[in-house]
Amino acid sequence: MNVFNHVAGGVLMGLANLVPGISGGTMLLATGVYRSLIEAVGQLCRLNITRRSLAPVVWIAIPAAVTIVSLAGAVSGLVQNHRPLAYATFIGLTLGGVPLLLRQLPKWTPGAKGGVVLGVMAMGGLAILESVGGFATTSGWVMAALAGMLGGASMILPGLSGGFVLLLLGQYVVILSAIDTFKDGIKLGSIEALMPPFQTLFPFGVGFALGIALTAFAMRTLLRHHESATTGVLLGLLLGAVLGLWPFRVGVQPEIGDVIRGQAIVTAEERDQVEPQHWRTETFTPDMPEVISATMAVALGFGTALAVGLLGRQGKHPAQDS
Repeated sequence: MNVFNHVAGGVLMGLANLVPGISGGTMLLATGVYRSLIEAVGQLCRLNITRRSLAPVVWIAIPAAVTIVSLAGAVSGLVQNHRPLAYATFIGLTLGGVPLLLRQLPKWTPGAKGGVVLGVMAMGGLAILESVGGFATTSGWVMAALAGMLGGASMILPGLSGGFVLLLLGQYVVILSAIDTFKDGIKLGSIEALMPPFQTLFPFGVGFALGIALTAFAMRTLLRHHESATTGVLLGLLLGAVLGLWPFRVGVQPEIGDVIRGQAIVTAEERDQVEPQHWRTETFTPDMPEVISATMAVALGFGTALAVGLLGRQGKHPAQDS
């Protein structure tokens, strides 16, 4: 196992989770450690707990967590104040993983070609859904479990953002509110205050664990028995992820009647309380200096991902070492 690639994948995964709409799984693909993580999670879910199965998870999870904790404020400010450069860099990082994934494609079969088309179409559909907005906020343990399951799956499936999935299901506010209420209950030391949020967070957590386990098993099986077609789909997801990263967009303050994070804005006070990072975005026509700077950012991201892939190259099929 190449530690450098896994650490780099964890750092980029952490960065991706700090940027709205960007998938951490896409970054794992870009650094060439996706199959390694799938294999490791699959073995752990079968209770095959060994140093070999734990190492990839540890070397990805710890850098991701450290990145999220240490850079949350800086990355949030960068995205809000310099969105074109931030998103252009992520476009480059994403596209930089394409050569690495092409090397892992065993054969350019019709199934692989169809998989690429399917992956691009799926990401195009997600980009359209993102522009439309989420569903109305609902509650209940069944919906919380479903949100957790799909959120867990989004950790494994490239192209899917966990926050985006929760928005679509109308559970973004529900889950965040439950977390805040649970934290307040802990501070108060009140069991009664902890029970209401626990009734939401427990089914969400169970669903989240099941989503990770089931998706990892499914991807592990597909990569082993339908490698060309599945790799083609992953390649399509990687290419299609760029559709949701158009950098020339600007935040626009919501209007009364808009749905933000699963909640409808009904008063001017609610509108003014929406923080800039949650504003909807609109495209704009860039000037030449903006185009040049964004192009340079794409090149920087592409070169970084390409260098990571080349420095940590482990061979053509790292997931099949076990």
